[in-house]
Amino acid sequence: KVRLRNLVPPNAMPYDNITDKHFDSGDYPELLRRAVEAIDIMGVRTRQQQGEPDGRLIGVGRASLSEQTAHGTTADGKKRALHELAMARLTPDGNLELRVGVHTHGQGLETTLSQIAHQVLGIDPENVRVVHGDTALTPYSTGTWGSRCIVWAGGAAASACRDVDSRGLEATEGYAPDVRTGVHTGATHATVVAVDPGTGIVEILDYVVAEDAGIMINPMIVDGQIIGGTAQGVGSALYEEARFSADGQPLDSTLADYLLPGPNEMPNVRLLHMETPSPYTTFGQKGVGEGGAIGPGAAIANAINDALRPLGAELCEIPATPRRVLKAIADASAVAN
Repeated sequence: KVRLRNLVPPNAMPYDNITDKHFDSGDYPELLRRAVEAIDIMGVRTRQQQGEPDGRLIGVGRASLSEQTAHGTTADGKKRALHELAMARLTPDGNLELRVGVHTHGQGLETTLSQIAHQVLGIDPENVRVVHGDTALTPYSTGTWGSRCIVWAGGAAASACRDVDSRGLEATEGYAPDVRTGVHTGATHATVVAVDPGTGIVEILDYVVAEDAGIMINPMIVDGQIIGGTAQGVGSALYEEARFSADGQPLDSTLADYLLPGPNEMPNVRLLHMETPSPYTTFGQKGVGEGGAIGPGAAIANAINDALRPLGAELCEIPATPRRVLKAIADASAVAN
């Protein structure tokens, strides 16, 4: 209830917060409500009271977030120095060549930009060739970062496609969303974990992400971005740590030392989508590149501490390795005795 009262309500949007971030749209309280309902907190509380046959401790945790996406390049903090550029060119074989300065690194831009060209021109996405990664051919861009590509490059691609029939079958257009501090996504992560007080091992039993990334150009790609980001966040919460010796030598120089979550460590992430259009972007879309990775650290740490509460133990750093969990339990036991 405390979190719910402190989230910006939808009727306050757009909202400028104390750090001068402009929340353009969204319903953060509803995201929290949906995540809480899906994770079944009352059922978890009942399970905690009954206890586990194997002696493990159950905990539930949540984390709500707002991600500033669609970053641009500003000159003086108020006016944009640059627009994102895209070039659309109808080729003699009847296909469309779309040249963009951003670059895909696994987030499926070839697919989503082709879909945008299809929406504007009606051309089959299979007949769209997306050209990127060659500065001799592509227009200038500040690149792929800050969850910006689908807003900036997507908007530029739409603008170029709208003009290509009236510009000699070839057009280069620029685009910038009509907002200074990016467009903001929202999400609530909720999880249930089991902590073994004898070994310190943490198992994720359930994981829910309720998110709002505006209008989804391709829902499957949005799902992949969130699940992949959540996997990264699980790694940060439980496994990944860059340790150094007293004289500065790295102690995690191989993947046998620097642990990553694999299929056995990842829960089946359940996704709940909301689509609140941004008023500042071409299709109402928002960035979604990092939202999955932001929530797990806090949600999992909160769940672990909820599980350790009967022991009076508290974990204050991540990753929550078995050694740290056992130390927290031992410290609490020493204080109690």
